[in-house]
Amino acid sequence: MAKNQADRVKLKVELKMYSNNMIKESIRMAHHDLGDFYHATGDYGPSLKHYTKSRKFCTTSQHVLDMCMSILEV
Repeated sequence: MAKNQADRVKLKVELKMYSNNMIKESIRMAHHDLGDFYHATGDYGPSLKHYTKSRKFCTTSQHVLDMCMSILEV
């Protein structure tokens, strides 16, 4: 449980840092990583939220496809 908490905090800090620097690819990956984390822990609401937020930072059709597939898995 403590490891999950530490991982969640680390991922949120990374997202905040990337958002402050406006690095689109890193923001997309951070949202996707948070979506993966929440999906793995069984918390599907936040997982879907982060996968959906990653959409506006997708720069290729492959990114969009990956995002859609992740949403379908939730």
